[in-house]
This record gives sequence, structure tokens and C-alpha cells, in this order.
Amino acid sequence: MIEPGEIKVLIVEDNAGDAILVEEYLKVSDIGIRSVHIAGDLEAAAKIISEVDISVALLDLNLVHTRGLETFERFVKIAPKIPVVVLSGSDDEEIALETMKRGAQDYLVKGNYHPSLLGKSLHYAIERSCYLISLKLKDDEYKYLFDNNPNPLIAWEKNSFRVLRANKSALKFYGNINKEFLNTSILDLFNSNEINNSFLNDLQSKELIEECHQVLRGSVNVFADLHFKDIEIDNTPARIMLVNDVTEKRMALYRMQESEQLIRKLAKNYPNGIIAILDRNLVFQFIDGMELQLKNLKPDFMLGKKYTDFLDESNQAKFIQNMAPVFEGKRVVFDKEMGSESFLISAAGLANSEGVYDRAILVSQNITGSVLSKKEILFQATILRNVNDAMVVTDLNGKVIYWNEGASRLFGYASLEVMGLEASKFIDDHLVTDFATGEADLSDSQIHKKYVFTIKGSEGQFCHVESKQAFMNDENGKPQFVICVYRDITDQVETHKVLMESEANLQAIFHSTSQSFILMDTNTRIITFNKNAAEFVFELYQKQLTKGNYFTDLLLPERRKPFEDSIRKVLGNQIVKFELQYN
Repeated sequence: MIEPGEIKVLIVEDNAGDAILVEEYLKVSDIGIRSVHIAGDLEAAAKIISEVDISVALLDLNLVHTRGLETFERFVKIAPKIPVVVLSGSDDEEIALETMKRGAQDYLVKGNYHPSLLGKSLHYAIERSCYLISLKLKDDEYKYLFDNNPNPLIAWEKNSFRVLRANKSALKFYGNINKEFLNTSILDLFNSNEINNSFLNDLQSKELIEECHQVLRGSVNVFADLHFKDIEIDNTPARIMLVNDVTEKRMALYRMQESEQLIRKLAKNYPNGIIAILDRNLVFQFIDGMELQLKNLKPDFMLGKKYTDFLDESNQAKFIQNMAPVFEGKRVVFDKEMGSESFLISAAGLANSEGVYDRAILVSQNITGSVLSKKEILFQATILRNVNDAMVVTDLNGKVIYWNEGASRLFGYASLEVMGLEASKFIDDHLVTDFATGEADLSDSQIHKKYVFTIKGSEGQFCHVESKQAFMNDENGKPQFVICVYRDITDQVETHKVLMESEANLQAIFHSTSQSFILMDTNTRIITFNKNAAEFVFELYQKQLTKGNYFTDLLLPERRKPFEDSIRKVLGNQIVKFELQYN
């Protein structure tokens, strides 16, 4: 195991900005980094590895000369013993799964992690890698690791299936004591009805059996992924089995499938509207609803087409703008005009297994000639209850008429406890930390309000909650109901604090140094500069530095080409030093 404070990290990233950001994240993590090394390609990485005892590597799959799985395979050949955490700009699930199968310890998508998550990922990557390496060490070290591994581990005689060893986690997991476990058969841990010649062969030869049915304490059934390794114990051929309980994962998948079936059933019978699932490009992945029947459209005809294909140019831009926050995990409600018809649209993000919002569920209601009734509001809320955010609907007196499961999780009260009572008794939102009111168009039939407040969680911790409210009016323009959406943004707020502190530190260094600094974009447009730079440029050129101007405009024609050549090298990830002589 690597001692705290001794972790040496290698970042293989050809984008200098991304590499610097990752390095800053590592600095504020709490896993004990000793040093960070950055390589722009695999050749540079190999050189660093030959000189430094690297603990863990953060690998971008898309480098200058290699891309995708090829990058991962080539790196593993260079450093087969170094644990790898993949950093990728792609949220391609297939590539993620394939890299994990080939030995990657984790797969993180750029922009979707924070310092704490990155630190935990590195810590677990190093820990898992050390466990696998230690299994190959001498018997005493192997036994210590075996006994203290947090996962259940069982060693058994390959031919007879007799259990030889079981660690503490295995004894706790299966509910046995050591004397009872030893000398029994490994087959006793499986459902007897499922044991046949094929299964016995798998136990003796496979490296992995996924979602295998197991028996705990003689009665409780679970599903587990079983990892196997051939070993020798006292010169006897044996196998070691690592047990990973995936029962919760399997149940979550089952619940997700049930939710999808419910959405399909609701969508098919949804009156005067549609329910759809869109990908990030706003392409229909699923759509149904009675509105399609009224327009003589079939769901299969819509699949593969973009939602914006059915809008005019002005509505296209508005729809894209309104949907953008959905893929950041936010819920939106907005209206849309199509000819003489009006629609109210509610949309929320759907996260994949890695927590990335790559799809959206959209509910569109035809409200031509009338506003949504109370029943229709509650119907939409029922559909969107699958999303984790809290949704509360109240009347104008603040009494709860709808309270979804997300509200129960966030505020700790079940729906039956709050129905008909004032919401303020259960939602302590007086500690407001930020407040803003939405500026609605004069033709907008809704008044929007948004603010952030702090609540005390069930375990005494403070949580930051973002609230969005929409006041629904009747056909005479008078308020009728209030829809409130609450979201736990604690991680977001904490991450923002860390970034603000980091930015403040960088600004302090930038403006207090005795050197001259100018920050430009890739076209040499000046973004910012410090005082020394302004004084130096005025002394050199007798011109004022101005944000937004181009630095090359300050140069004489004969000096521009050498400067532009140097800029091109910088954009190719080189560090350039050059001198110019002035009168």
C-alpha cells in the first residue's frame, strides 16, 4: 500500500488547459499527493515512468497520435502495473465499459466531476490495484491481504470444491463462523436447482460469472458478480473467489425498467399532448400521446427525427435555448406557440449510470384556449416524479395539494403527513442565501421566482437547496396554483466555493508578481493583464493596453511573423521563449 502523502500522479493529456485544471483539482483533494507529472503524449509518459515511481495515471483516451481504446492498450503495454483512471470528453457507455473490462480502474467524463470525486477515484484505483498486485506476493503478505480485504474472499480446492479459506468479510456476508465454513463445499453457496455440469465447468474455468444467484444463511437470496483466480495452496490447485454483491444494482435496473414501462403506458394515453424522451441533440428516442393521433402522426415516424425539425426558425432557437439547462440537471417549464396552437412544455434531465444528463423527458400539453387545470398539473407532476428533484404544488393559501417522492427524500416528510397542510411548516426556507426573480415577457402567462436557501438535513448537516416557483394563472389571468421545484445543490455550491478560492489565489499571484503578464485568446485578442504589463507596453510602444484589442496590432509589420510563428508553436503545446531587441 502507498503511504499517505506519497502518491505520485501522472496526467497524460495533450490539452494544456485540461491538464492544469486536473492538477488544480488534485491540489485541493485530500488524498495526499506528493507530486504531479504531466505528459502530452505516450512517448513523454514513458520517459516520466522510467524516471519516477508513478502511483496512478490519469489518461485521456484522445491524444494527438492515438485515440480511444488504442491509447489505453498502448499505455498498458508501457506501464502494465500502474493503475489507470480514464479521463475522457466522451460519455460513450460502450467505450467506458470496454476500458473497464480491459483493466481501467475508473472512467470519468470531463466536466462531470469535482475535486472530491477525483480524489476518491484515485484513492480507490490505487487501493484496488494494490490488492491485485499483493495477491501475487509471498504467502504471508497474501494471507494478510486475504483476511483484511473488504470484499468477501473464499479459496477452495479446484477439483473437490472444498472450502479451504474464507476471510472476515466472507464470514460476515454469508452469516457463518469459521469452523462451520471450512471443509464445507463451495457449492453450498449456490441454488441447488441451478447447479449442472455447465455451471460446474464455469466455476472451474471462468474468470468472471456475472449476476450469479447465491444463498445467504440458507435462505436469503442475493445476486453477485463472482471474480475467480487460479492459485496454489499448500501445493494444491485451488481457486480464489471474490464476491461483489450486485443485488441493489439489479433491483435498480428492474425499477428503471418498470419506470420506463409506466412512462410508455402513460404516454400512450396522455390526453391533448405528448410525452417524449430526447437525446442531447434533441432527437426523439421515444414519443407517444393522443396529440399525435389528432395530427395523424405515428410514433415510429417521429423516431430518429429532431424535435426542432417540426418548428419554424424563430421557435427553433427559443426551444434550444429553453432546453439547454435540462442537460445540466435542471427542470424547465416554458410555453411554445405553433401556428394558432399553444403548448406548455415541462422537461427534466435523465442521468445515465455515471450521473451524466444525456437524455431528457419532455411533457408537452396542448393548452390552446385554456390553461392547465389542477388535474393536468398533478398529472404532469406524476410523470416527472421519477426525477430525483422535489416537486410541490400548493394552492394560493400555501396548502399542499401535491408532494412527490423527491420532496419526501429532501425534506423528510411523507406525502400523507403534509397533504392539506401549509408547506411552510415542513419547508424551512427562511435561510435565503441568494435571491432572483425571473423577468417574464409581458405576454407570458406565468410569474417565475427563483432563490437558494439552506436547510438542516436529517443527520444535522446543512444542505443548499435551489427553489424554482411558477405561479399558474387561470384564463382571466388570476393566479390559481403554485408549482415549486426544489433541488439539492450542496455539491454544486461546495465545488463553486473551491473554484472561487482557487480563482482568488490565482488572481492574487497574477497581480502581485513583479513580472508582466498578458492573457490572450488563441487569436491574440487581449483578455486581461496586470499593472506591470500595462506599464511595460506603454514604455515600449507608447500605446495603452486595452482589453479586446489584438496584441499583434501593437507590433511593427516586420516583428509580427516571428511572434505569430511562436504563437503557433504554443498552440501545438510547446513552451516558447524568445528575445526581441528594442531601441
